[in-house]
Amino acid sequence: MLCTEQLLSVVPWDTLFSMTSSIVTDSASKNTGEHHSLWKHLSNVRQASEVSDMPLLKIWCGVHRSQLAFKDMAVNVPEVSHITTDCKAVVNYYNRSAVRRRDIRNAAEECGADIMAFTSVLCTEYSYSMLSAVLTNYKFMIKHLESLTDAENTATDTACRKMARPRHSSRSFCTL
Repeated sequence: MLCTEQLLSVVPWDTLFSMTSSIVTDSASKNTGEHHSLWKHLSNVRQASEVSDMPLLKIWCGVHRSQLAFKDMAVNVPEVSHITTDCKAVVNYYNRSAVRRRDIRNAAEECGADIMAFTSVLCTEYSYSMLSAVLTNYKFMIKHLESLTDAENTATDTACRKMARPRHSSRSFCTL
């Protein structure tokens, strides 16, 4: 990937900007503000350029907009909130202990499989990966949790065991 200096050594800024039809940013005020933002600065540069009659389209990034919508949904839809919270708890449970990571790897190996690694617990862009890792490793997690002795069954393990059990409710609209 070319860095800015390399790109500008090949194509001067004025030439590059005259060929630019649009810019895409997130919706932060430093990018989209009315007075001192990137959008305002580039609009002023465009107005002072040779191609002032060519509009500069300014677009909010679709991924960032989706992320904002997902955050709202995660807060306002309890089922999504519970799934996300539970998955984060499971991922953190295993990631915070080298012993538990080793134990789940061993449980997977006993089943002739590999675990699906997941280390980041961030927002929208990682939700699919997080859920996939938890679902892929579910069998190995249960095998590991069932193998724990009473001495190893600390409060954290008890909470994780309860969380790993399927929740049944008379109000369930889907059964697996």
